[in-house]
Formats: sequence, structure tokens, C-alpha cells
Amino acid sequence: MEMLKQILIGAILTETLVEYIGLIFGRYLFLSHLKCPISLIIGIITAFSFGLDIIPILGLQTHIPHIGVVMTGVLMSRGSNYLADFLKNKVKKW
Repeated sequence: MEMLKQILIGAILTETLVEYIGLIFGRYLFLSHLKCPISLIIGIITAFSFGLDIIPILGLQTHIPHIGVVMTGVLMSRGSNYLADFLKNKVKKW
């Protein structure tokens, strides 16, 4: 359960950083086109930085190294609301 909390905090951090980048550089960049890639990059970097991996939490195994961390970063890049809904549904099923 501790890892789920860390992933949720990582998602909140990712969403916050993307919003601040939008506020700071929004005048200079067309962020509507760049928001998704920026969010993906920040989410994946955050997942790698903290070693967050949702695959074992879900009871799955993978043969590709670090794919769980990348997928966790992708989930985190979708934002804290999306991730909270996803985790809430998964925890109910357990």
C-alpha cells in the first residue's frame, strides 16, 4: 500500500510541474501541442527517480526490464485524478 501512496504523490507532483511549466512558458510556446509530451517525460523521469513500479502491485510479471517503471510514469503523466480513479477501482477489486 505504501507504493500506491508514492505513485499517487508522484502523479500529483507530475501534474503540478506540468501546470507550472505551462504558467511560466505558456506565453512563449504553443503548450496545447506540447503538454502531453512534456507530461510523459516528467512522469517517466519521476517514476525512474523514485523507483516506482505499479506492475508488481497489480500482481503481474514482465520479462522486459524497467517496463513497469515506464508504464507507471505513463500513468502518472495522466495526472492525479486519472490515477486516483484507476487505483480506486483496482483496490475495490482486491
